[in-house]
Amino acid sequence: LWQSDKAVVNLDFMSWSGGVGNGNCLVAFYTAERVGLQWKTVAVVEEDACNSDHAVICEHKVKDCEDPPGGFNSNTMQFSPTRPHPGTTTTVVCKPGFYSRPAEKSSKTAHPHADDKLLIAEFRCIGQRASPGVADPLQYKANFNYNGLPLNECDGKQLFKFDYIGLPGRRVK
Repeated sequence: LWQSDKAVVNLDFMSWSGGVGNGNCLVAFYTAERVGLQWKTVAVVEEDACNSDHAVICEHKVKDCEDPPGGFNSNTMQFSPTRPHPGTTTTVVCKPGFYSRPAEKSSKTAHPHADDKLLIAEFRCIGQRASPGVADPLQYKANFNYNGLPLNECDGKQLFKFDYIGLPGRRVK
């Protein structure tokens, strides 16, 4: 019976004591099981006492870290190996077709989330709830930790100019 409306529930796919055995309530939840290299979602229905407490973990999408400090240029730079999701440490690299050159400024800047353990161009995305109460994913705040040094700049100009020598007697520039 559903407690709310006393409707009978057909649970012929599982054995249940009908409330006279180990428990008088059913707990339904999803879990994930690894099958080879993939994860599979599995529905579980278990008998339990109605006064049992259950820990619940809910997965929510939260914002990635945004507006990286240190001179990040989204036109010429990207994060590698992944975007800056909360809980990850990523490195800023030049996008394909651009090369790295030293930044014009080399002095360290004050940053509220400075971390001297991080290497140059390395960023850690950290997050926290806005309040210790209800975990509203829209209230989750993510920000960058970095070492305070300016990033190298990424330039699209050619590093070297080559003269290619083709067939004998023909010079190609």
